Amino acid sequence: MQGVWFQELSGLDIGFDHSGAIAVLRTQLCSSMFMGGFGPNSDDDPDELLGSTTDRAGEAELTHIRLSDTSLSFLKRYVHRSDVIMYDYKKQPDGTWEGTYVGAKQVGMGRSRCILTPVSDDFLVRQG
Repeated sequence: MQGVWFQELSGLDIGFDHSGAIAVLRTQLCSSMFMGGFGPNSDDDPDELLGSTTDRAGEAELTHIRLSDTSLSFLKRYVHRSDVIMYDYKKQPDGTWEGTYVGAKQVGMGRSRCILTPVSDDFLVRQG
């Protein structure tokens, strides 16, 4: 899985008007690329999917993964935090996935896009 999430962040900045410098609240769109993967948890229960991702906020575990021909959803928890973020995607006609995420107050909500590239089990096994 490779993708990007988008988040609107607000903060204080310095602006200028006819009287000089003033404090202003600005909002900007930030984004972060992510990469990761998911697959069966074990041979005992191949329907249970687990995974992980990495982005600029850190490493995260994926649980409660649900994948169908048209939808993908999962819960994401960064390993250094206790809160979870819920992702929900719909497959687009071009094969990409578009969706939203919702998290705790410090995360908020935003949009996300990703692509899924199926690989065989031996792709992650070192050869030679």
